[in-house]
Amino acid sequence: MAAFLDSGPLKGHLVQVLREISTGEICATSLDCFNDLEAAAIAGEGNALEAASPRGLAAGDCETDDADFLAEHIKAGKALAINYMVAAEADLDAAGRLRTDRIVGCFSDGASHIWEHAGITTEWLNANNNGRVSVEMKVQPAGSIAAGEALELVSRVADQKGRTFRLVHTLRSLKDGRVAARGEVCCLVMSLESRRAVTLPESFTAYLSDHSL
Repeated sequence: MAAFLDSGPLKGHLVQVLREISTGEICATSLDCFNDLEAAAIAGEGNALEAASPRGLAAGDCETDDADFLAEHIKAGKALAINYMVAAEADLDAAGRLRTDRIVGCFSDGASHIWEHAGITTEWLNANNNGRVSVEMKVQPAGSIAAGEALELVSRVADQKGRTFRLVHTLRSLKDGRVAARGEVCCLVMSLESRRAVTLPESFTAYLSDHSL
């Protein structure tokens, strides 16, 4: 299901809902904002709009980490370069910005490094039969780049709320630091047996305490 909305808290967004066809259960949702697109009114269906509304992340633009902020946090061990990529022509849209799916792939490819850095280690996960889970993600292309540019993804743990924590990503050019994309991810650790969120390890709490600025 997909609809452009012209009223309510999601006005101006394209709402997409993925349902399991036999039960109608909502499996995933997405919100896309198009600043230059005039929204057309399409009525929402059932609980789809409620399910698509942001929960673990704030609505609006991604948190902005500028170059000085990142340098300070990298020096303090609170931010980490977790992935590098070279942009290909096929990675770019018509405006020269990275395609959203390529940005998400970059975030996902590097995620295990920031989890490990923050004390949620593969060793601990395996020993307790737990897994890493991203439950909500916000992606925001920031500017155009050229095919062949090398990009660096710098990430940090922004905060913790109960059994969830938030990652902030900045994907930038290695050549001059121009930001290609930003992102935020709401994460948790899930028991692979019960399929429920579990308490984050003490090593993660210690990391937040030791690397606070």
